[in-house]
Amino acid sequence: MAIQDTMDIKGSLTIQKRDLNNQLVEEIRANNTIVTSGRRLVAQLFSKDFKDTIKPVSQIAIGGNDKAVSDDDLQLAEEIFRKKINPIKDNDLVLLPDSKRIKLTITADLQAGEGNGELKEAALFNEDKVMYNRVIFKPINKTPDFTLTLIWEITF
Repeated sequence: MAIQDTMDIKGSLTIQKRDLNNQLVEEIRANNTIVTSGRRLVAQLFSKDFKDTIKPVSQIAIGGNDKAVSDDDLQLAEEIFRKKINPIKDNDLVLLPDSKRIKLTITADLQAGEGNGELKEAALFNEDKVMYNRVIFKPINKTPDFTLTLIWEITF
């Protein structure tokens, strides 16, 4: 009897645009690409050679270029702003119903004065600047008149 299991890591980004009264104005969704350096980062978690040196994903970066995503990307095409993600809690990991898959939710909030400019791309990084993923999306002209919440959902 053959036993088969696969682990296809997938991710998507939802960007919530809110006015200064915290009212949802717009929501944008885009699928992202887990780049080769991100897949390597996950694979290294299984190696004792890296157990003391692997740094978890801890930062988001946003940028202003919509160059097509490549598996070989190591950075954003035109980084505008970077900050730490919100702390990941136990309830950010969820077993999906009727599935063997786990969903991890990662969030970051850009306040009115953060990351202003024309935004077209985003990515997750660890503190060693290793890129986990990259996504391009419909341009957002970020101004101090609104905030953004970036919500990554990654399924394992």
